[in-house]
Amino acid sequence: MLFILLLCAAAPGTAAAKARTLVASSAADGPRSLSLVVYNQDLALVREVRTVPRKEGLFELRFQDVARELVPNSVLVDTGEELKVLEQCYTYDLLSAGSLLEHFIGKTVILERLDKRTNTPEQVEGTLLSLEGGRIVRIGDRIEVDPEGRFILPEVPANLTDRPTLTWLVQGRSAGQSKVEVSYLTGGMGWRCDYVLSLAGDSDAGLSAWVTLDNRSGLDYPDCELTLVAGEISRVRQERPMVELMAVRAAGMSKAADEPRPEGFLREQLQDYYRYTLGRHIDIDNKQSKQVELFGLDRVKVERRYSLAGGRDFFYGRVAEPSRDLKVAMYLDWINGGGNYPGMPLPAGLVRIYRREPDGAMFFLGEDRIGHVPQEEKVSIRAGTAFDLTAERRQTEFTKLSDRLRQATVEITLTNRKKQDVAVEVEENLPGDWTMLEHSHEYLTIDAGRIRFSPRVRAGGKTTVKYTIKFM
Repeated sequence: MLFILLLCAAAPGTAAAKARTLVASSAADGPRSLSLVVYNQDLALVREVRTVPRKEGLFELRFQDVARELVPNSVLVDTGEELKVLEQCYTYDLLSAGSLLEHFIGKTVILERLDKRTNTPEQVEGTLLSLEGGRIVRIGDRIEVDPEGRFILPEVPANLTDRPTLTWLVQGRSAGQSKVEVSYLTGGMGWRCDYVLSLAGDSDAGLSAWVTLDNRSGLDYPDCELTLVAGEISRVRQERPMVELMAVRAAGMSKAADEPRPEGFLREQLQDYYRYTLGRHIDIDNKQSKQVELFGLDRVKVERRYSLAGGRDFFYGRVAEPSRDLKVAMYLDWINGGGNYPGMPLPAGLVRIYRREPDGAMFFLGEDRIGHVPQEEKVSIRAGTAFDLTAERRQTEFTKLSDRLRQATVEITLTNRKKQDVAVEVEENLPGDWTMLEHSHEYLTIDAGRIRFSPRVRAGGKTTVKYTIKFM
């Protein structure tokens, strides 16, 4: 039977609680099948199949070794026809010295310490009153704060466990073994993509991508199937909707065991997202960051592009001083298609750029972030600032034509100290409702407030872009 379970707790003394006379446990040290779907939003979907002991009648089944960051109301369990789950509790109050003592506040405890008169061990009874700011114990008619000695406690409370556990009140039709499939969401698990773009010339480069998995969920995942989902899924801040869990499960978390798969990642579309399934099993330990290669391309055709960003400083009044030493940014562009296509859309991530010189020397040129890039879309990376390209912007005219109407003339001078000609994109941010009156170079209107000139600057020379606009 398939159940979507919410967190519940039966109060002591209820009929259900009294009926729990039989207990069965299942730990992760036995045979099991484990699958992970990891999102890049600090979220993962865990699917586990185990064979658990089954008793006849009403009994408590403890499903141990689940993620510490498990979202309790996201649990989906399929117990088959022989078991029926009536209640579920998630036990995350783990056994420790502090949690154990908390359960004995107001109760009788035994304190073992050294009798200084006889220099022999003695045991005294007392009542643990508080743990706030220290251990406060009533011994006889005295109140002692942080008394010497060690506590001896009669038992470990039933609601304390040494590992996170799902506890179910289960109705079994007969005794034996049952296969149980459990799926749940957990926090503390995410992934990111890191790219290396290695330039071998002006237009040739190698591109490799590595997935970095970060596991802080409180659980090891040995020999598991791994699927990564790229895309921004909808999340509700206070409660995790079961819609996303059911959608992923319906789409299938893993392929059939007898279907051959590549050793690397296989890309597939999942509704409006993309998933990348690793073609082999993997071990992901708790508190571990692990890198796995996503793809590698030996040859990617890139284009170098130079761009000067614009501003609106010259359109609010007269400006006497020019803006000097403006930075000309260098970009590397390519289309995620054709020979540049690695067989999958590019997940968002950080791109680090290196260049190998003919003598074998390697240099780091810069880094930039990209968003999710579909197939046939342009990738644009800001590699840094061009050293041999400088720019100056100045206002040569500003006239107030009326209370609302203005006219301004702007000049941008580009200087090229390189040994080859280059084209520089000059983007200008224009104010309000503008009209172009004069321009020295052709331009492209990007949107209502931006235009772009693309002048070519000769090696060792200068080029001046000039335009006059009227605006309100």
